[in-house]
Amino acid sequence: MKCCIAIAVAAAWAAGVGISSSLQAEPLNATNWQEHAFSPGGTETWNNTVTQSGSNLLAPMPTDTTAWDHSAGGGQGYDAVEHVAITSGPVLGDLSSKTGFTVSFSLTNSDIAAHQMFTNADFAGETLGGAPDVKQVLLFLGSTGVSDPGEPLSEWWYSPTAVSVTSMSNGDGVTISADFSNLSGWTNIGGINATSDGTVFQDTLKDVTRIGLSFGSGTFYSDGFGFTGNGSATGTVTVTAFDTTPAATPLPASAWTGLSLLGILGLVVGRKRLRSQIA
Repeated sequence: MKCCIAIAVAAAWAAGVGISSSLQAEPLNATNWQEHAFSPGGTETWNNTVTQSGSNLLAPMPTDTTAWDHSAGGGQGYDAVEHVAITSGPVLGDLSSKTGFTVSFSLTNSDIAAHQMFTNADFAGETLGGAPDVKQVLLFLGSTGVSDPGEPLSEWWYSPTAVSVTSMSNGDGVTISADFSNLSGWTNIGGINATSDGTVFQDTLKDVTRIGLSFGSGTFYSDGFGFTGNGSATGTVTVTAFDTTPAATPLPASAWTGLSLLGILGLVVGRKRLRSQIA
């Protein structure tokens, strides 16, 4: 029994040593983040409205958004947030050595009671005919230096961890993650899955120029939405953490040699103890 325990300990140590897959926290800096939104004037643009509050980032979410039909197009005088994302700084660039990323955030409306569950009626944005009015937040990334077929840039959304606003509560944080290795979970702006367009996706990972949160209707991943109701209320998207996940680091050969010796030592010690017990 003791022999087996010694070998098991060695094996467990071998499984953990040299493997670096834990999250790597990225400092939140408002100067590296922007919000992409529709404005009441009918423009669609990235803006510098993200501000810092201690270690958190605050992005304004409009509180007078109305529903509009897809046929009207985006940016037709409607208030809505499309993205809150990193658009500059050291986090961007070649992320091919990472396995994914995680964002923690919350949505807050000053006219809604704290911790109250949101309903679909609390939000508005683009609708498509009789499609359900479902608003959700997804993780996305893109590159202005890489093009998808028929598109001027490459943008990808990760749907497996999309969070519906009706599963969120006012002011309470949620955390969602994206996995770069799960190609079936990534879809580009043309609706093409990364399993059939993997080369472009991998090229995008090598030159990421924006990454973060995307706000969609459930029909489209980034057509934007905002709060309904009183326009005098304060609506906020609060980002509390952004983490990347480093790729696993192979165990050095010298470490494997040490582990082998440890396993042999455990075996020898176990046998000696077993013999002494028999004697």
